[in-house]
Amino acid sequence: MSSSSYIDILQQIKKAEEEMNSAIQASKSKYEEELKRAREKFASDIEEAKKSAEEQINSAVEEAREKAEKEAEKILGEAREKAEKLSKLLLDDKTLTSIVEDVLFSEFSR
Repeated sequence: MSSSSYIDILQQIKKAEEEMNSAIQASKSKYEEELKRAREKFASDIEEAKKSAEEQINSAVEEAREKAEKEAEKILGEAREKAEKLSKLLLDDKTLTSIVEDVLFSEFSR
């Protein structure tokens, strides 16, 4: 083999090697960019999921608070009604006692 053909072969090998390295770098850059976009997308998706979860939690807390307030109002309303009924019964007992005393004393004072 002559030295010129040996040099030609080495030059072809060098050229093929450079083309391969160039193709590898292009692929590497492409995949690095895709990976970067995927990471950004995942970060964005995670933030959206966090916001959505916070909104759902806040909504559930607000709903529970409103439900508890309604239940408390209902209980207080029932307690008021019972207190009014009891106070009327006590008032009626007092009135009844007063009437009985008036009647009894009026009978004795004759």
